Amino acid sequence: MSETVALLRGLPRILMLLPGRFISEQGILHSAALTYTTLFSLVPLMTLSYAMLALVPSFQGLGTQLEDMIFSNFLPDTGTAIQSSLAQFAAQARSLTLVGIIFLFITALLMMRSIEAALNRIWQVKSGRKFLNSLLIYWAVVTLGPLLIGVGLALSSYLYSLARLDLLSGAADLLVIIPWVITAAAFALIYAVVPHAPVPWRAALVSGVLAALMFELSKRGFAFFISQFPTYKLIYGAFAAVPIFLVWIFICWCIFIAGATLSRLLSAPSGSQQSPTSDLHLALRLIARLSKAQHQGQSVKPITLLRQVEGMTAASLQILWMKLEPLELLAKDEEGNWLLKRELSQVSLLEVDQLFSATQLQLGSVANAWERSLKLRIEALNEGRRQQFDLSLAQLLQADELHGTEANTSSSD
Repeated sequence: MSETVALLRGLPRILMLLPGRFISEQGILHSAALTYTTLFSLVPLMTLSYAMLALVPSFQGLGTQLEDMIFSNFLPDTGTAIQSSLAQFAAQARSLTLVGIIFLFITALLMMRSIEAALNRIWQVKSGRKFLNSLLIYWAVVTLGPLLIGVGLALSSYLYSLARLDLLSGAADLLVIIPWVITAAAFALIYAVVPHAPVPWRAALVSGVLAALMFELSKRGFAFFISQFPTYKLIYGAFAAVPIFLVWIFICWCIFIAGATLSRLLSAPSGSQQSPTSDLHLALRLIARLSKAQHQGQSVKPITLLRQVEGMTAASLQILWMKLEPLELLAKDEEGNWLLKRELSQVSLLEVDQLFSATQLQLGSVANAWERSLKLRIEALNEGRRQQFDLSLAQLLQADELHGTEANTSSSD
């Protein structure tokens, strides 16, 4: 509860940082690229959504309702022409051969791949998931998404019947809220699951809610603009629905990317402030936590490391993974949990220290007497450093283990 309160208290300051971060991380460019990708994947995604709904007997026949809900609640009033065209394309896609269906499925996966790549750039993740792991997540999003919307539609129909029969006061108000709740849940789910980085659920949830709110406000504002300033029809004529549709998709992706950027900012400790802990110190804290789990025969979830390793952030976790990679010290199990790959008795503290160049004192060529004097002092300092760091990680952490043993003994007495 205290973490949630702290997050909400820092939210206004973080929201002020959001526009600058969105621009600096090329949010507009990513939104434009996703808009272009959407043009090719919209029909395949609609076709897969219809297929997923058809698999559940209770949801059969909800395809048209799903389409109406999306275009009435998630698009401005000009989406009617686009809706009829996309519905026609999706209907034709259902009669494709096996090769055509495979092509549609690949197109939908490429869309999800583009979304993951955009989110990974925001989270500063250098390498994505393995293809099989990504495929499972994409499949879960593509299949569960339509089913969740189907549940929302079924609930809407139930509330509508209650409102008609006056059996539940406020049922009409709930009907208005349901599309917004579905949008917020979809945003939060993608923010939490798709990035190849541990995302705190609080950050994903708050970002999803605010992104859905911004989406609703943008929809109303965009609909008001095109209704009050219809000059675009004079320029494009009957073709006007297409550029308007493209602009709206671009706005939607801008909101989506801004929400993902917000979740990244909310995931850092104390807002956007960086931990003063050095990378070496943070790496040793990480290794100590994984060593403790190893003694218990367990692996550790990334989200648990964020909570239990003081000063750790999602970005730091990825940086440490890459920096420690030459030692082949860390590994991940099938569930993505972290564990130690080597015995700590085989890895010295000096080896770890040498991976963090910021902790090394070096001097290039010398030309003056004072530089030669400084070089001698640095060499002596580095030699003393090597002597002090010439012990294994197991020996370093042994003091903590002995302290824990003494504490257990005294408590038993």
